[in-house]
Amino acid sequence: MGEGASRSIKADEVKVWLPRLTRYERARIIGARALQISMGAPILIPVPPEGADPIKIAMMELEMGVLPITVRRRLPDGRYQDIPLSWLLEGRGGGLLRLVRGRPSGGASEGSGGSTPA
Repeated sequence: MGEGASRSIKADEVKVWLPRLTRYERARIIGARALQISMGAPILIPVPPEGADPIKIAMMELEMGVLPITVRRRLPDGRYQDIPLSWLLEGRGGGLLRLVRGRPSGGASEGSGGSTPA
């Protein structure tokens, strides 16, 4: 790596301090998904008969929880945490959710399905 390159290390144990999407994460996900739809990506929900623009479709997909996306939250010390979008939409854990090497432990239930990084 060069001198100016930043180093990211995935944390072995992560505590999710906010078990829901922030407004910034929500805006980023909707914008990225709307761009994908406008570039011809398959739509994951039935489109209403009157049609809709890509942003409305992306919002509906997010609200229905069908997007296979993982949110990466960066920590102040340079580490990061990958959190499946489905966990943030459900608000699992009711407080702090512990992830150990990508698997839920403690307050989260098993079987949440796989996710893909955004």
